[in-house]
Amino acid sequence: MDRAATSGKTAAESQLIVPALLPHEFHFENYLNVPTRANFLKYYWNTSEAAMK
Repeated sequence: MDRAATSGKTAAESQLIVPALLPHEFHFENYLNVPTRANFLKYYWNTSEAAMK
């Protein structure tokens, strides 16, 4: 539950000392920004390679 709620928060809101369970305003654009902010092809390759060992 916490991961799903945090994924919709802004960076500042997700790093508060006393976090809120739900975001003040849900940001769906966080899901659109994932491919540009993280190298998921590399993560996928590393996971696949580790699973084969």
